[in-house]
Amino acid sequence: MQTKVNALKVQIDQSKNVKQLMLLDSLSGLTRNKPEFQYDSIVRKTIDLAKKLDSINLAAMHTANLINFNNNIVGKPEVAIELFNNLMHEYKDISSDAALCQLFINTADSYYYTGEVLKSVEFYKVANKHAKKINSERLMGLAKLYEGYSHSHLGNFSEASIR
Repeated sequence: MQTKVNALKVQIDQSKNVKQLMLLDSLSGLTRNKPEFQYDSIVRKTIDLAKKLDSINLAAMHTANLINFNNNIVGKPEVAIELFNNLMHEYKDISSDAALCQLFINTADSYYYTGEVLKSVEFYKVANKHAKKINSERLMGLAKLYEGYSHSHLGNFSEASIR
């Protein structure tokens, strides 16, 4: 794995613009959720270049992955919420419902983990709307399941049971 990472880094250093973004995208995928390969810094470079090149949907998808990383790998949901807020403040023109769905599910998790359970319910509902738009049963199922967990956590057992 280290050999592949090193080879991609060399190619990235020798590339510019779209080619460099494609290689960073590959490297982010290869190192996803692996702190030992500095995933955090790699994906942040990918996001920054995607924004610079107006590839906001790619930036959004990688931000969703970085939010998940902060929630579930390094245990920093507060950082994850900040990532979401910065992206949504900076770019309101995300057109990919798949990216939006992932962003809202992962950020809902962040709110849940920080104890803002009511806020997580709102975010899971938005995620479900985006999942319906792309007809993703998996993402709809996740959004409903996690929304149900949130309702249960709040003591709204009848509401949780219909999720």
